[in-house]
Amino acid sequence: VTRKITIAASKIVSGLQDKLYLGNLDAKRDWGHAKDYVEAMWLILQQEKPEDYVIATGHTWTVKELVEVAFKRAGLDWEKYVKIDPAFIRPAEVDLLIGDPSKAKQKLGWSPRVSFEQMVQMMVERMAESMAGDWVVSMVEMRAATMAEMKVESWAVRRAASKAVRMADLTAASMAVSWAEMRALHWAATRALRKAVRTAEKKAAQKADLM
Repeated sequence: VTRKITIAASKIVSGLQDKLYLGNLDAKRDWGHAKDYVEAMWLILQQEKPEDYVIATGHTWTVKELVEVAFKRAGLDWEKYVKIDPAFIRPAEVDLLIGDPSKAKQKLGWSPRVSFEQMVQMMVERMAESMAGDWVVSMVEMRAATMAEMKVESWAVRRAASKAVRMADLTAASMAVSWAEMRALHWAATRALRKAVRTAEKKAAQKADLM
């Protein structure tokens, strides 16, 4: 559900999605950042005696709190876009899931460094950064082209690239990020789209050689 929410927030702010449909917003989960958990795994491997550990934050947040943080980062009022759909409410769903990391803290000296808010915000930012180029890459890879078609395809991709870069800038502006973050987002989209153009031209050229 974390990916579903953060992807939706990024798509909605970019005009690619209208609503987000969820089930139980009151379900509580113990969410943590993968980077922290990998660090815990490494610390476990450094121990002389193998033991079992529970790696968790020891805190819970509701699905609603996750939605609030994600949509706030995207500069959106979540209540305008999130709808409850009974189809997503699981009859046997566990309302509370939480881990006890006390052993890991005591024996490994481990504790999570990335906060819940930081984790959700990073997910929204990464999704907004990659979104602008992904759809163009997919479009190019799905189309076969001859040399003549390659020229048309190249221009079509370049036009789409320009549109996607503008969308990236608009997304960054609407999210009220800093100028440095906006430039990084713009360049990430530009690099991805230039790669898409090169890939289209290379594949078309290879197919033309075989004809």
